[in-house]
Amino acid sequence: MPAKPSITPYWERLPRFLLYPMQPPALWVVLGLGAAAAIIFQIFWLSLITLALMLGVLAVGVRYSYEVLARTAENQLAPPDIDTLLAGYDLPFKQFAIIICGIVAINLVAMMLGAGPAFLISLAVYFLLPASAIVLAWTESFTAALNPAMLIQLVMAMRWHYGALFGLLFIIGQGPNYIFLLVPPGLPPFVWFFLVAAVEVYFVLVLFHLMGYFLLQFGHRLGIEPPDPDGDDAADDDYGLFEQFMERGQYGAALGEIREIAARSPDHLETQRRMHRTALLAEDHQAMAQATDRLIGVHLEAGRESQAASIAAETLAQIPDYRPRQGHAFLGLARGLRKQGKPREAVRLCNGFHKRFANHQDIPELYGLVARIFREDLGQDQQYDALCRFLKAHYPDHPTTISVTTFYRE
Repeated sequence: MPAKPSITPYWERLPRFLLYPMQPPALWVVLGLGAAAAIIFQIFWLSLITLALMLGVLAVGVRYSYEVLARTAENQLAPPDIDTLLAGYDLPFKQFAIIICGIVAINLVAMMLGAGPAFLISLAVYFLLPASAIVLAWTESFTAALNPAMLIQLVMAMRWHYGALFGLLFIIGQGPNYIFLLVPPGLPPFVWFFLVAAVEVYFVLVLFHLMGYFLLQFGHRLGIEPPDPDGDDAADDDYGLFEQFMERGQYGAALGEIREIAARSPDHLETQRRMHRTALLAEDHQAMAQATDRLIGVHLEAGRESQAASIAAETLAQIPDYRPRQGHAFLGLARGLRKQGKPREAVRLCNGFHKRFANHQDIPELYGLVARIFREDLGQDQQYDALCRFLKAHYPDHPTTISVTTFYRE
């Protein structure tokens, strides 16, 4: 087995982060988006058409920025190719929606509780925005990127380094303001708009590259191991045809190809991830369930309940009657779903567990957790009482039964 790649600490790479967008093809993206913005303003000036077209330019910039973050987190420190801009535009609009949710939340708090609490909430939202971007790139899940538990988990995993990341992002983010002070007055509008857009895109790529590097360096604390770009893993060399099918939108063919790769490398985690995503796109429920079983098994064995729960939730959204084949997986998944703010999914997952896995050792603890969800999260006292009766009847002396039935009344 090849040794794990050595990762240079971020504080030893600080000057190099600023040079990242100078490398093609990132440089072509900076110049191209700058030119596009200048042309739009030159032709349409300030109009609704300008707003619509600039939203498209912004989406392209955000799409490439998330690709930069994701590739950097995978220990690929060269900028991604421009052809990555041909697909994957769900991420920019998820990012836009997250920002809108934050603004709405701040305004709701201001209306209901006043300016003081709203100011505190705005500080919290601002502080957690980098964590939200990292979680969105890592999970591609809108709900996960909005989930405070996920964001706090990331902050706690990085500890004081997250504060360093936030400080660096804030300082570097001020860069365009100082550069604009150096621009001589009287420039033609086209040149001015080009410079403004290009400089903004340049620094955004720096910020996303920096966030990706922090995920690369500290991802192991979240159960994410960085791949070795020079490693000899055979599965990594087999994705060429699969990627071609994906780029063409031929998801059925891509699924067939990734199945063959998975048969050759059944323990390769990245192959199973790709199979899960491809099965989702191809709407192949059987393949999706198989990949989900393998992935959640690996994540739960490593103690990564949140990641396992995210995968299970994505599968449940497509296959409502999906249930893991491993009985021992349910408890960790239910805990992870509850932490992610998905109590109804946790309850649905565990429904009828004692019938499918009769006499399983996790029944009392699992049903005790579900009983707490009914009472504390969903406010459904009748279901709570029903589970308490079940636990008292079948597991009267179990510690979970004793603790969970505190509020039960005969």
